[in-house]
Amino acid sequence: MKTNQFLASGLLAAVLFGAGAAFAQPVAIVEDAQGEGVPVQVMELLEQGAVIELPADASIVLGYLGSCLRERIKGGKATVGADQSEVSGGEVTRETVQCQSASASPNTQSGEAGALIFRGGPDSPEFPARISDVNPAFLLDGVKDGKLVIERIDREEEVREVEGPGPLFDTLYRVKPLSRGGHYRARLGDRETEFKIDRYAGLTTVPALERLVRF
Repeated sequence: MKTNQFLASGLLAAVLFGAGAAFAQPVAIVEDAQGEGVPVQVMELLEQGAVIELPADASIVLGYLGSCLRERIKGGKATVGADQSEVSGGEVTRETVQCQSASASPNTQSGEAGALIFRGGPDSPEFPARISDVNPAFLLDGVKDGKLVIERIDREEEVREVEGPGPLFDTLYRVKPLSRGGHYRARLGDRETEFKIDRYAGLTTVPALERLVRF
């Protein structure tokens, strides 16, 4: 009887752990990685609690999706938090940038997968999102694979399609850059959102956070 109880407890723990892992959402993205021995890659998504050990001469730049905080970390040990990293034995500098991912989150009230809540609602100036780059990247939490379709709304233009494993779908080097000032719709399965490309987009290099669309 006790053996069965232990087995049942072990199975329950495994199920709960698996469920937690399945619903874990990324909190940060690696924007840059420099030096030998860096254990993460550019555009890699990180979950809370991830630990990054950096050699003394190596550095990374992390962008936090919820707080729009960018961190440049050189050497030491960095533990990914909810809104910023805990750094020991290294150097860190921080700055806050504008990013769309902080103003969008999965809608748990409507029950519709992929629906978004934007601060101020769909009629606010924050909707549709305004992206500062002609090569946006799209983050769809929980999506493992699929084809992302990007269509221009305000005028006729060729449709872009990005296939691959999720949850990150990056258009950079994969499809033709979008047009400055364009109004677009992105969709994958039953998820969709609208966004605009800033009329000055592409004139300067922007952080990954500023070209990220989350829906």
